[in-house]
Amino acid sequence: MSVAEASNSIEQAKHGGDHSSRAAQLQARENEQKALSLWIKGATFQQIAAAGFGIATASGAWHAVHRALARIPKQEADQAREAQLARLQAVRMLGRTRVGSLRFMKVYRVFPARPRVPRLRAG
Repeated sequence: MSVAEASNSIEQAKHGGDHSSRAAQLQARENEQKALSLWIKGATFQQIAAAGFGIATASGAWHAVHRALARIPKQEADQAREAQLARLQAVRMLGRTRVGSLRFMKVYRVFPARPRVPRLRAG
C-alpha cells in the first residue's frame, strides 16, 4: 500500500467510509427513499432517524426526505407535501379542541409550525 492509498484510507475511516463509491451512492438513495416513504406515512423526522437504516439524526432525516422529494416528479412531491400539511393541521386542530395546553405544546414541539419546503433561488 502506497503512502497516498494509506492516507486516503485514513481519511475515509475518519468520515465513515467512501461516500463517493457507486455502492455508497446507491445505498444513500435507497435510504432517502425509505425516509420519504416513512414521512409520507406520517412519521416524524425523529422517528425516521430512529428507524435504523443509516440516518442518525432528525436533521439528517429532514435532509434525506427533501433530497428524495427533489428526485421525484413535481406533482408527486407536491401531493406528498399537501398530505403532510393536512396531517399537521389535523393534529393542531385536535390539540386546540381536545387536549390541555401543556400537551398541546408538546405536540407543537414534535411538528414544526409549517413544513419547510426547499425553494429554488434565482441567480
